[in-house]
Amino acid sequence: MTNSDLGQAIKAFGQRCSNISTAYSFGKSVNRVLLWVVAISAKPGVEEPEAAFKYIGNVHGDEPVGRELLILLANWICDNYLKDPLETTLIKWLG
Repeated sequence: MTNSDLGQAIKAFGQRCSNISTAYSFGKSVNRVLLWVVAISAKPGVEEPEAAFKYIGNVHGDEPVGRELLILLANWICDNYLKDPLETTLIKWLG
C-alpha cells in the first residue's frame, strides 16, 4: 500500500465506521508525508478519562507490516462491533 493508498483507506474507513471512529491527519513526517490517526471509541471525538490504548504502525517508512496489521485490526473492529459480544464490550469499556 502506498502512502496515497493509505490516505484513501483511512478516509474510507472513517466514513464507513463513523459510528465508532474518527479518522484524521495530524501533520506531516520529515519527508512531508501525511501522518494519519484512526481513533476508535464508543463516543468518537469525545475525550474521556477512561483507559486508552495507542497502537503505532509504520514507525519506519520501510517497515509497512505494522500499518497493514493495524488497518486489518481496525477493519475487524468495525465489522464486528455490535456483532461480537467480546469486541463490543471492549469498545464500550474503552469509551
